[in-house]
Amino acid sequence: MKTILIVDDEPPVRSLYGLVLRRNGYHVIEADSEGVALDMARNHLPDLILSDIFILESDGVSLL
Repeated sequence: MKTILIVDDEPPVRSLYGLVLRRNGYHVIEADSEGVALDMARNHLPDLILSDIFILESDGVSLL
């Protein structure tokens, strides 16, 4: 099963993306900040990272 990391500081957005992706057979992990996302990416090695580019503490692009 492919793993997707969703990075967004808005819980409703993460929930919606997560719901759609899980229904389509993906394992989804979620992070609400750049720091949490970096830790999760190191620990889970996701196949894909979907990131908001307007995260509160950074610009989102620096995460990638």
